[in-house]
Amino acid sequence: MQEDDEETITNELKEAFRLYDKEETYVGIKIVETVTINLLTSAHPS
Repeated sequence: MQEDDEETITNELKEAFRLYDKEETYVGIKIVETVTINLLTSAHPS
């Protein structure tokens, strides 16, 4: 019984980390996107 509980907790943690990784990647992409747009729009053609 106790091993089942530990396994459930481990699986829940793995799932939580998977979701966290996805969220972190999404945030990272958004930051890069924003910085790129800012650079492109602030570049003055010479």
